[in-house]
Amino acid sequence: MVSNSPTTELMLLIVTGYIGIVIAAPPTVNDLPRNIYVGNLETQERYLYTLNVTDPDADAFACSHTITYNDSISTNREFVLREDTTTKEWKFYIRAGALPSPDNTKPYINTIECTDSNSGSSGRYNITVRAVHDELLTLPNIAGTANALKIDAISTLKGKTLKTASANSRGGNLVEYSLVSDPSFSPEFFTIDSSNGVIKANRDFKYLDSRYPTVYLTIKAHDTVDSIDVYETQIVQLTNQNTVPRIVNLDPGLADSQLESLALGSVLMTLTTEDPDASTTLTYAFSCVPPDGKNTFTIDTSKCYSS
Repeated sequence: MVSNSPTTELMLLIVTGYIGIVIAAPPTVNDLPRNIYVGNLETQERYLYTLNVTDPDADAFACSHTITYNDSISTNREFVLREDTTTKEWKFYIRAGALPSPDNTKPYINTIECTDSNSGSSGRYNITVRAVHDELLTLPNIAGTANALKIDAISTLKGKTLKTASANSRGGNLVEYSLVSDPSFSPEFFTIDSSNGVIKANRDFKYLDSRYPTVYLTIKAHDTVDSIDVYETQIVQLTNQNTVPRIVNLDPGLADSQLESLALGSVLMTLTTEDPDASTTLTYAFSCVPPDGKNTFTIDTSKCYSS
């Protein structure tokens, strides 16, 4: 016989109910490079690598590391791992004046561990840093506001040379170049010649919307002999920009059905456009899927409304 006491009801709930146990997953460190190479003549702090860390539970996590050199724990802090407060990424740097010996023939083993707010550990992963004797690679004409590019957007056409990135290799080694744009565009507005570092406009800059008055280009110089990589950020400041027009009343998901008997010349809809650049004249074009449908429609530009 079952009584109606609260204790009995609780017992029945446990016996007849379903109890699910969620096991928190620790963060994971992904795709670490096998080796990172630096010059043993490095004197300035610089960026080396961004950790790719994921946490399936989206828990907050923190990363730490220890340095082993010549089979002993190093206290010289030759390298540092810290969180980027803007992107929340954990980034790895060589410290200014950090390499103590003129001939670092042994590697630096950086052991990395990331722990989340539920005390879940990623385990330990190693980044091996090897110092190349009597070598230094720099990109002196890229970083900082003094090296910023100032560009008139309307007058900058595709193919125009904007600047040449000039890397210095102490050993005179062949250097290759690449760049990544922030924000990114499709297609990209900037391109760099991998062999000589010439940065050019990849599109007419009149299409680079005024929402982006500043663009940041991460320039990479790669020493093809010693495998040293140097990254610097080129600031691009744009003036005299165009504002891309917008069709106000055309939703990407908009659908409409019409009878096949619709009379020739019937109005399907009237477009309303918006362009803050009052002095510009808008032109209109459209495409159809399937392409044959383009012969069925036309745009009367005299009756589109602009604001």
